[in-house]
Parts: sequence; structure tokens; C-alpha cells
Amino acid sequence: MVETLLTNSQPTPDDFNLNQPPGFRWKDVQSALRKARETLPSTSVPSQDGKSYLTNATKIVRDALTNTSLPNPFRFIDANEDLEDRNRVTASPEYFFLNGEKGGPMATYLVSASQKKNFKLQMNTMVTRVLRKGDTATGVEVEATSPGGLSGTLKVTPGKGRVILSAGVFGSFKILLRSGIGPLDELSRLANHTTEATKLPPRKDWIDRPVGHNLDDSPSIVVAVTLPYIEVYDWQHLWNVSKDRPDIQQYLSHRSGPLAELQGSLGPVSWDTVRGTDGRDRIVQWDVTSSDGMGLVPGGLIGFSPNLNLGKTSRGRLTLTSQGGNLLVNVSVTPFFNDEGGHDFAAVLESTKSIVGLIAAIPDSSFVLPPPGTPIEDYLRGVVATSVGASLTRNHWTGSTKMGASCQDKSAVVDSTTVVCGMRNLHVVDAGIVNGVPTANPQAMFVVVAERAAEVILKLGRY
Repeated sequence: MVETLLTNSQPTPDDFNLNQPPGFRWKDVQSALRKARETLPSTSVPSQDGKSYLTNATKIVRDALTNTSLPNPFRFIDANEDLEDRNRVTASPEYFFLNGEKGGPMATYLVSASQKKNFKLQMNTMVTRVLRKGDTATGVEVEATSPGGLSGTLKVTPGKGRVILSAGVFGSFKILLRSGIGPLDELSRLANHTTEATKLPPRKDWIDRPVGHNLDDSPSIVVAVTLPYIEVYDWQHLWNVSKDRPDIQQYLSHRSGPLAELQGSLGPVSWDTVRGTDGRDRIVQWDVTSSDGMGLVPGGLIGFSPNLNLGKTSRGRLTLTSQGGNLLVNVSVTPFFNDEGGHDFAAVLESTKSIVGLIAAIPDSSFVLPPPGTPIEDYLRGVVATSVGASLTRNHWTGSTKMGASCQDKSAVVDSTTVVCGMRNLHVVDAGIVNGVPTANPQAMFVVVAERAAEVILKLGRY
């Protein structure tokens, strides 16, 4: 698990009703949502003294977006309470911070799980494949990745033991393929690999499902302005300063001050809903960051990033490639702006034109992205055209092990009980079973889906 900024934007009803099958719709996840909220508290004010720091850029942006003297301004809301309002709104972001430090699942779920008698955490160990006997998982093969790790096999109890993969979009994809579950073209390549061929299940036991298809992520492009009066903090040189400095001591002694916030300014976060000519609503989330000019421009910078989220239809694919004998996961088709009709790009363009009209009114501001004299559409198309691989990524990957109502759906990898199609006791519970990027940063969505999956799996009993 990778924990980054840990934004806690609660999922909306549409995140479940539009993306997930029955069993994981909004009405089905209410108890899971309640458990997730109770287990993972969050805050918009991480500093333990109850104060917000470095608010200069935050106020500038909020005032610009909610300027009612300009056309079509945004409205300020409490995003985690007003879950169904995601059109022309802005809010203070919430974070999974606890006691002035990063919190999240590692500081909550892992801690409570570690207190159970049957819990064991095996560090420095990687699962390489699921051991199978036909449609039954009998255990997993593991390899030590560094000293202290474990190599060998871990068996499950026949008749009631289950294997649950939670290795993420990329990790679960690789494990399933090495277990003989995935597209036949990928499995055939593995069958010709020097070391993998002997470890694959017999060809008669291969399970042909579209693992790695339906890959989704939010594309992101930066729009930036420079201002002479941005409040900045010297984050990049903190490693080389005395711990006796007042701001350092403020954090070390009281978990307060700008260091408790971990970035230049906390938000705001905004959403814009764009109705395409295909009749589909697409939600653009705008994130904001501020920094000094980094020696590139005078004054400070405010960056605005449009992330195309719920409603986008572009999808990608994962494949395996062999390099120096190692198997590497490759984003062979990126999930960015490849939809028929170009509706995804049109949504980003419309939203960007609208927000540029608001931020252009910030006093003494000058655009650096797009460069002066460059039309917005030319700038956006240029970034898309010159981006290499997954460089547009927001790293909110989802969808590579798509969940269907049942395995009758040939596009599904797991059914609505999270069981891998063609198997009896193998599950996937991670971002891969979230069928598309949600309305906002997906961390909270992933936790709710995991809570719901736990409810479903615990009811399954023997197989």
C-alpha cells in the first residue's frame, strides 16, 4: 500500500450507482460507509493547535472561484456532507490525518488487525502466484524480497480457506496472470517465458478473463499563474536546517504549524460537471497547489490541475513485458483521451476555459501555463499530443479486474461477491474492482469498497 497525501473525499451515490453492479450500489454500501467513516477520521485542519497555515494562496483561489461578479462562479460547500452536489462547487479538502501526522489505513485498520490472535504480518515478502487445483485456490507461492522475508508456499484450509488478493491494480494483475488467469494472448506469452512456463497451470486449467482490460485513471494537465505575493514555505531545504528552529520545534513538540500540513496550501478542491454531446455527464475535479517560483518565474506559482474523473469513457490496458528475465507490468494502452467522439477531451476543454475566465481576474496574476499568447485548446492538445506513456497520470488507477453482476458478463474478472470468475475461493479486493475513477480522489472509495467486500465474503461460508 502506498500512502501519499491521503485526501479523504467521501464517495458519492453516483460513484457506486453508475460504476458498480448490484450488491455494490449506494443502497448496498451504507453500513460499509458508516464503518469506514468511524474507522478513518479525517480533518481539514491537520495542525494540532487548530489553526490553518499558509492560507494566503488558498484564500486567493477561493475568492477567485466564488467571485459572483463574474459569469458562472463556483459555490462553497462542505463536500463530505453535500455528497450529491458536484457542479460548480468548491470546498476545503479533508485529509486522513491523525494527531498531526498522516493516518489512513496503516494507522487504523492495520493497527486493529494486528491485535487479532490469528493475524500475522510477513514483511519483505512478495506473493508471486496463486497455487491452484482446477477452480480451487490451495495456497500462494511467496518470495523473499530482502533479508527477513519468506520464500515458499502458504496453504489455505481446504473447504473454507480463501485467498484474497489486495496487491493493487498492477500487483493483482501480475499475480492473476502468473496463476493462469487472464487473456489468452498474455497467458500464451507467459507459456513461452523461460522461467514462467514451468510454473503455469496446465493449459486446460487456464481461465480466459479480461484481466488488465478496463484500466482507468484520471488524466491531469496543469494550468498555472504567477503572483508576486504568494505566501511560501521553504519545504525543499528543511532536511538541512536546525531542529531548534521555531517552526521545527513547533511540529516536533506539538505536532502544530506548517509542517503538520505537509504541503504549501491545503486546497481548495473544486468540481465541475460537464454534459457532453453524447448526453453523458463528466466530472472534472480541480486541485490547487502553490509554491515559490522555483527559480523559473518571479514571485510564487499557483497551479490548477483539472482531473477528469467520473463519467469519462476512455480506457486502457495492462500487459506484461519481459526485460532481462524479469516480468514487468506495462501500461500498453493509456486510459486517456482515446474515446470515440473525443467527449473526454471536450469536457476538460470546456471546464478549463470556464475556470481560466475566473482565475484571470486575480489581481496582478500572469499565466505561465498556457504560455502567453497560446490559446487554451492549442495548449491542452499540445500537452496531450506530446505526453509520453502514462505521463498524464494522476496515479488514481482503477478497473483492471472489473467487477460484474455475475460472470455471465464477459467483461468481468470478478463477480459481485468479489470471487474471480472460474474460481471458487479466490477473491480480488483492491482498486482493480472499482470499475472506473470516482468523482474525487479515490482513497475513501477504496476503503468503503473493501468494507463492503468484507461483509460479502464473511457471508459466503464454505465452498
